[in-house]
Amino acid sequence: MIEKERKTQEFQTRVIHIKEQFQGFDFLVSRASGEFLRNLILDFINSGKKVVLDFQGIKGVAHSFADEVFGLLF
Repeated sequence: MIEKERKTQEFQTRVIHIKEQFQGFDFLVSRASGEFLRNLILDFINSGKKVVLDFQGIKGVAHSFADEVFGLLF
């Protein structure tokens, strides 16, 4: 399962396991991958869910990936 859902008293939380989401890759570099993750995050947020990103097992991210995800998120 790529995301796991946890129910809390107020809302649902989606945990996105980044390494699983990107098929086991442990270094994320492309803007396209960043855009994919950003859109996934926004889909959950727009549906009223809290999002937790689990970077366990990720050794690093390139500036372009991080900029695409977090620089354009809000």
